[in-house]
Amino acid sequence: HDLLLRTYPFSCSCGKRGTRKDIRDDAHASHCGVCMPCVYRRAALHKIGESETVGTDIFNSHKRRVMEIPDMPALACYLRKALTLQEIERGLLVNGPLPLDKLEEYAKVVMRTRDEIKQWIRDEASDEASVWNTMIDTHCHFDMMPKPEAYIRQMELVGDIVIGMTNLPSHFQMGQPHLKGYKHIRLALGMHPLLATECKIEVPLFKRLVDQTSYIGEIGLDFSKEGYATKDDQIEVLHELLSAIRGKKKIVSVHSRKAEKELLALLCEYEIENVVFHWYSGPVDLIPDILAQGYYFSVNEAMCLSKNGRAIIEKIPRERLLTETDAPYNERTNIRAALDYMKMSEADVLKNFSGLLTRLKV
Repeated sequence: HDLLLRTYPFSCSCGKRGTRKDIRDDAHASHCGVCMPCVYRRAALHKIGESETVGTDIFNSHKRRVMEIPDMPALACYLRKALTLQEIERGLLVNGPLPLDKLEEYAKVVMRTRDEIKQWIRDEASDEASVWNTMIDTHCHFDMMPKPEAYIRQMELVGDIVIGMTNLPSHFQMGQPHLKGYKHIRLALGMHPLLATECKIEVPLFKRLVDQTSYIGEIGLDFSKEGYATKDDQIEVLHELLSAIRGKKKIVSVHSRKAEKELLALLCEYEIENVVFHWYSGPVDLIPDILAQGYYFSVNEAMCLSKNGRAIIEKIPRERLLTETDAPYNERTNIRAALDYMKMSEADVLKNFSGLLTRLKV
């Protein structure tokens, strides 16, 4: 132990020594701080009560999100997996020949290293979510993106939570099989109000699929210039949809443009719980009534850049705020920018979202 304390400052474990200075907060540090050898070294030093200066401190990264730094998504994925000693042994054998009589000993070293890294994170981070910067997008339309499968694979890899909306029940039916095996990606069953007239025939399909997901969206009303001519059909269809989900444990993302009061009245009439008002742009004086029902609001970057959006955000308690992108329809999709404006962290939103999920289990 004494020999290690005297000699470690003269050693270098970094796998990116002298390279990737673009990702470092301190370009002159001998250790990058984010490659796997650096992570192992920092965890080991923490175990014996030591530390050293590194290029980027993953607990306080300034240049970019931690999950955008090479090696970090792989590390997060690795630590999230619950591995037995036998599984580690099999992994070691797959990666090359080892003396079988020492295989268990080597596997225990790996297990101990995993535990040391996890303990290091627990001790040094204000909370584990802030280290991995888990972003939560409660309202996007990845099925409408040019390459939806590539998008959700990337989001799953970095550990972001994404709830994909659908505009029609048939879209949900087509997309749901592609999400099998994903831990953080979910698909919502929806029927967009602007499609109420031309796609009314899909209401029976909505009712047949309603028990295949815990998420409903995008549904609602739109009495803007774009949708006012079909308002009667929208109301008729929404009655059918709300009747189908009444009394069921769902999280419901709603569209309310220029129809906020009418939508709230219908949600109350059908006693719908766990509603999230997506990209709310309605009257500020209606917000207390929405909050009184226990409902939430999802906020995107665009809201934070508009005068009306900012006025709305200021009236919503932080414990009722969630984040969204509404991509690809919205070009302002930087969740980090929205969090900075709201003076919230990823952990704050995760806590709010977890509280909403808890309601499904009650």
